Amino acid sequence: MLRSLLVWVCALGWGGRVAGEEAVIGDIFARGCDAAPTCQPADFRSCDACAQPVVWPGCDRTCGPTWNATAGAVFLHRSTARPALLVENGQTGAELANVSDFDPGFAVGPRLTLARRMGSCWQLEGVYFQVDGWTVTRGLASTGNLRVPLVSNSPLDYFDTASATYSSLLNNAEVNLKYLGCDWLRLGAGFRRIELHERLRAGADSPDLWGNIQARTTNHLYGFQLTTDAQLWNRGGPFSVEGFLKAGVFGTHVGMHFVGEGTFYSAEGHDSLMRTSLVGEVGLTARYRFGSHCSVFAGYEAMWLEGVGLAGNIVAAMNVGSIEPFRNGTAFYHGALVGGEFTW
Repeated sequence: MLRSLLVWVCALGWGGRVAGEEAVIGDIFARGCDAAPTCQPADFRSCDACAQPVVWPGCDRTCGPTWNATAGAVFLHRSTARPALLVENGQTGAELANVSDFDPGFAVGPRLTLARRMGSCWQLEGVYFQVDGWTVTRGLASTGNLRVPLVSNSPLDYFDTASATYSSLLNNAEVNLKYLGCDWLRLGAGFRRIELHERLRAGADSPDLWGNIQARTTNHLYGFQLTTDAQLWNRGGPFSVEGFLKAGVFGTHVGMHFVGEGTFYSAEGHDSLMRTSLVGEVGLTARYRFGSHCSVFAGYEAMWLEGVGLAGNIVAAMNVGSIEPFRNGTAFYHGALVGGEFTW
């Protein structure tokens, strides 16, 4: 059924793409890849680059690269945690610092892929990327006028200085099996593992009063996803535009650990839970090909994780006295991806 559906979808897609172009459709299924031994097509276009068949009902294509490898980088912006009070003015009660003020900004990390075409119909792909540079620090100073509920709940405890540091790490590895149904569309499914680790450290000091707390969260996501890759624009030259979409359901182990100490207190605790999370990713890339084997690409992607535990949300949970703000966190990432590809 999947093969039949792709045949019809690709046939319709081909019909729209060749409108207004010179094309010979009469023998589109009559030729083979060997008819043009000099054919060195791009990965998506397969034999179409040499005016060969676009859709193979039996998927008996034989030309095109066997291996595809890319090496590049992602520049991703990390969203902030949900609002929660960190520091307030001890005299007026005005908010001076909030967890949502910690904008992690952009961080860069490596992104690698390796894919192998298996037979005529299938491609096995591995993807890995990691970003661990999201760290932001804020500090305040106001002699004898700062209240820090995270460190001390006493309304009589006032601090001279307060500071906090928020850091986050994202690690992704996935293996996808894709069906090569036509020259511009691929559908697939795969297994994906995502690690999201975060840490929040806060402290406050005055001559006769001090306190600090550290909260750490871990998220281990394991699940299956569906993938779609589409070539959106290609006129047969070196330039093309491609897009991808991924969505999956994951089982997530969420862990939380905090430890705090100060002039009048000492506390430590930990907890863990299992829950279902949703992950989505979408991207758009522009590619320029140099000859038959090399190309460079640049684009934009967005990724979101729904149902994860974030370090910043521990503060919200402590403020309202409920675990719900912690266990129902959302992390959103977006930014640029660049790199190069080699095929053989």
